[in-house]
Amino acid sequence: NRFYGVPTATMAEKMPTLQPMEDEVITKIIMGEPIAMFDQFVENWYGLGGTEIVNEVNLWVERNP
Repeated sequence: NRFYGVPTATMAEKMPTLQPMEDEVITKIIMGEPIAMFDQFVENWYGLGGTEIVNEVNLWVERNP
């Protein structure tokens, strides 16, 4: 993980929604829910702003070798 510093614009906007969703899914899996639940979480995460976050981080990494 090479990214550090101030969150990207999309992180600042979307993480208040994405982080609790992640915490909930991981907790449910730990408590015995099917691991396949994670696949749906990933799909939702990307659809709710994760794709933009990944793109912003990748761009940052390209500019900060």
